[in-house]
Formats: sequence, C-alpha cells, structure tokens
Amino acid sequence: MTNRERESNSSANKTKSILIGVLLLGLGYFFGGLTFYQQLFPFEEIRIVKNIFFGGNLYEPKPRNTLFQTFSPQANVVMIGDSNIEGGVWDEIFTKTRVTNRGIGGDRTDDILRRMEPIFAVNAKKAFVMVGINDIFYGKSIDTILTNYASIVQQLRNKGTSVYIQSTLECSANECGNTLEKVRELNTKLKSYAAEQKIPYIDINVGLTSEKQGLLTEYTFDGVHLLGKGYLKWSQTISPYVYSH
Repeated sequence: MTNRERESNSSANKTKSILIGVLLLGLGYFFGGLTFYQQLFPFEEIRIVKNIFFGGNLYEPKPRNTLFQTFSPQANVVMIGDSNIEGGVWDEIFTKTRVTNRGIGGDRTDDILRRMEPIFAVNAKKAFVMVGINDIFYGKSIDTILTNYASIVQQLRNKGTSVYIQSTLECSANECGNTLEKVRELNTKLKSYAAEQKIPYIDINVGLTSEKQGLLTEYTFDGVHLLGKGYLKWSQTISPYVYSH
C-alpha cells in the first residue's frame, strides 16, 4: 500500500468516526429527551443501535418474549399489546375464565407481527388487541400502523380466533401533545376497519379520557400508563365481551 493510499484510508476512517460520533450524539439527545419527557427508558432502541455498530441480530427476541416462547398455557382469552396490556393482571381481573397476558412494554405493531407464533400457541378462542401509541411515538404513519394492525387481526382470524379491536388508549394532553390527536386519528380508522371487517370494536377510552385532557390524571401516573383504578374502568368496559359466548 502506498503512502497516498494509507493517507486516503486514514482520512476515510476519521470521517467515518466523526459521522458515527455525530450520529451517536444525536441519538443521545433524542433518547435523553424520550427518557425525560415520556418517562420511558429506551432499552430496545439502545440495543438496536448497539447491534448496528457492533454486530448482532437486529430483531433478537425481547426477554419477555422468550418466556412466551417457552411457556404456552392454554387459554380462552389472550390479551395482546404493549406496556398497558403487560401491566394488567388480567388473570386476576377476569377470574371466571382462563386469560393469558401477551403484552410487552414498548411494543409496536411490527414487533407483535414478529412474535405471533407464541400468541397462536395458547390456542385462545378470543383475542383482545390494544396497541399503536408506540408506533406513533416513533414516527410511523397512521396508514402504516393500520396496515400492520390489519395483518395482526387477519392472522388471528385465520387461526379461528375471534378478535376484539380495542381503541388505542389515549395519553394525557399535557404529557404527549399532538400525539393525542394522532391516537384519535388512529382510533377513527380502527373503528372504520372493524366495521368493514365485521369485528367488534370496543372504545376503552370511555370513562378514562375527556375531549380536552385526553387520559385523565386520576387514572395514570405518567400520562401514558394506567393506575389500578384505570384498569378497573378498562376491565368494566370489556368484561361483557370477555365473558360472552
């Protein structure tokens, strides 16, 4: 290798290092803001960045999903979604039927599509889906979310599972700003999609939210996630569907 080639490679490596440094700095500001304003620590996003730069499987299973892959209790009802599904003690809320929880914090619609097999494995007769706000937080278009959501629904129906589409839970206007309007736009489209497909649509926001405030402060500890009394309201709304024949 000539001196000129060595100098050229050295310059290219320096440029690459600078670009990576700038990117990491930008990501640091973004994740810092996400942690501070949304009170969410971006473990998943940090893992993705690590794998991009240092190698690894970009879509390796989340630890909670490895539990789903290992244990598949047969159930009548499966709850599918993100952290608000994960946070519910559904088997203790609905004690007169067998319920299993397939919620994972931080999940988006495409995450759920990558983990459908452990959901199918419980052979539930009914599936209650609630997801979407994390997609919005990370900039996905409403149409993309709806396309992914429809794929989740159709795969479940193809397995003979009765699907219940729950409205995406609203967030508090003071905490999430224009995200609230996007959640409402998604819910409008989900309601229309459910009507077209003749699928029950359940508006779980009734009683938990108001037009002006979004998710009411008495039901949440951070503007996004529910307290116990929030789960009580939610469970009262879906109970007739959980126990219907």
